[in-house]
Amino acid sequence: MAQFTLFHSQNQPVKLNDANEIHRGGEGRILTISGDSKRVAKIYHPHIQGITKKTFRELQKLKKSIFVIPQLLLFDRQQKIAGFIMEYLPKEFVPLSALFSKNYCSRHQIGTKTKQKIAIKLIETLKYAHQNGIVIGDFNQYNVLVTHRAEVRLIDTDSFQTPENQHSGLVLEDIRDYLYGGKISRNADYFALSVLLFYLFTHTHPFKGIHKTVKGLKNRMIQRIPIFKKDPDLKVPKCYLPMKTGGFFAQFERHYIAGERFLISMLSADYQYISTKIQIPVQKITRGELQIKPILENTQVQELYFTQHLGVLYTADNYLIFSGKQKGQLIEQDRISRKNWDDIYLTGERIFLRRAEKLFFYQSSTEIIEIRNFKFEKEFDAQLYGNVLLVLGAQTMTWLYLDDYYKQTIKSKRTEVFSPAFRITGSFSFNSGGVMRIFYNTGGEIAGVKLPVAVKQIQQKANVGMVQYIENQKVINKYFRIDGLKFQLQSENLDEISDFAYLPSSKNLGYIFEPADNKTLVKRSLDFTEVSQIDCDLVTAQSKLQSNRAGIILWENERVYLLNKN
Repeated sequence: MAQFTLFHSQNQPVKLNDANEIHRGGEGRILTISGDSKRVAKIYHPHIQGITKKTFRELQKLKKSIFVIPQLLLFDRQQKIAGFIMEYLPKEFVPLSALFSKNYCSRHQIGTKTKQKIAIKLIETLKYAHQNGIVIGDFNQYNVLVTHRAEVRLIDTDSFQTPENQHSGLVLEDIRDYLYGGKISRNADYFALSVLLFYLFTHTHPFKGIHKTVKGLKNRMIQRIPIFKKDPDLKVPKCYLPMKTGGFFAQFERHYIAGERFLISMLSADYQYISTKIQIPVQKITRGELQIKPILENTQVQELYFTQHLGVLYTADNYLIFSGKQKGQLIEQDRISRKNWDDIYLTGERIFLRRAEKLFFYQSSTEIIEIRNFKFEKEFDAQLYGNVLLVLGAQTMTWLYLDDYYKQTIKSKRTEVFSPAFRITGSFSFNSGGVMRIFYNTGGEIAGVKLPVAVKQIQQKANVGMVQYIENQKVINKYFRIDGLKFQLQSENLDEISDFAYLPSSKNLGYIFEPADNKTLVKRSLDFTEVSQIDCDLVTAQSKLQSNRAGIILWENERVYLLNKN
């Protein structure tokens, strides 16, 4: 890793280090700046024609509180623009795409009011950009970053179209206005905004679903067949939350059916969902070959996590602890008040609790033992990989071997890391020398595995999972399997990433239970071939599934069920 020096607009040197790279994309890479915790440098790849001085000046009129714009140009020794310095957003900012998942919103308690605030800010942001002669162009869900407090930032601003700079024309397929040829314009921005808002409130892209004769987003847009159009040949995803007709919804009808292009207004007073009632079993029942046992109903579940023998449901007030050691028998064994604890971690047999910087071993409700040889930092991130908890601090990562607990101590290992290079995309991923890697538990130890793609999101269970990335301006979702230290991508593209369950059958092999509308697809992890389907009208593509010795646990809205085949 080499150190190098560039010069900013006042001809002052800026020392950079290749080792401080935190992200890499098609145009360039992002590096932290030594001694500057609030700014980073974007350095263009050698073959990329970057931002011009005129474009830089035109972007300065935009509000820095909304747009992450170039603050200082960076030049090499030949006075060629090599990149620029910009604001470094804290980790609280996540892509807007995260809020498209209803499970993510439940987990982080993101409700309609928060979404309305985000929507209003996006509308005002687009209006402001156009008033200042700026066309955003690639106004997609990954270039909009938000917080759970409804803060909004737009990134990738050096690609904006200005009076002196034409847009590259590279636009994500999800928001390209194919009805009007996919050209970059203010009207195309209006269309892109409508897609983001529709997706945000309904958990569904306006042109998703399956049509018998009109295939793909592009053709659906051109033929004006949105998800809410009454068409006998259109199959609508069950996760779609339809809105009531009227002011707000009527604007989407005008965009997608009438073909109008205008700036949507957010009329919160008339925004409502259509109530959808789901038939639910009130006791253990049999549907065909499937037995369904309600575990929790009419309670706001925020998250759930199950191991082979244990499980926990997160409600607003409690951690509900379940034991499941026999098929069909999932028994609630304890309730732990959340007001006393900040988090909970489960292995196959053990339960640990966190309060502030302290970790505790939960023996029983009357015996909770403090771990003496480890403390969390004030700010940290943690991810559980089987029986190993990875804890990322400011400059270190600690491996906590939770099953190696003895007399108030726990086995641990610590190493220095470059923390800004880590991202939480469903699991830990990190940039190392321009290569992205993820972790997995090899059977007691944690290994890092190279990825051939720059991931946007990951769903991972043991050595299998789903990965989301962008290829040729299209969102790609694929299964992957880790074999040794080799990362293998499935060839088939999936419609979306799902919260699947994984049931190991032997070392590094097992069966995947993938939620889909009205059924669960059973696939073998060896090659992701579908070997069976389990019909169940309670399941949607956005349901969350977990596996346990007791069976498959299904979380859908405010209900949790135990599923077993007869």
